[in-house]
Amino acid sequence: MSINFLKQKLPKILGIYTKEIDDNKTSKVTNFYKEAPFPNYKSNDNKFTILEKGDKNYLTSEYKKFLGYNKDILEVGCGTGQLAIYFAIGNNNRVVGLDATKESLELATNFANKNIF
Repeated sequence: MSINFLKQKLPKILGIYTKEIDDNKTSKVTNFYKEAPFPNYKSNDNKFTILEKGDKNYLTSEYKKFLGYNKDILEVGCGTGQLAIYFAIGNNNRVVGLDATKESLELATNFANKNIF
């Protein structure tokens, strides 16, 4: 996926566009999530378990129906990306996830590389 909406060129490291955080409050949140990337993250999830969890949740399943097919979606604060990945499975949507915590994005990128691409 081409990222053409960024206003500035950002370095891409291991598939993740990065930028240093210089805001004190954001840095505190980022440091917290470095220790615990996501409370319910399961390293043994796969695209089938993510799909099953999303389909069981009324709000996410209805929103996915509402989104439809072949859409460009931006999720801000995606954490480890389960919701972004759910919205991409089976409908050809292109999803970009943004998060302040690089470690969470690394988990999301690894999951997507193993299960989606």
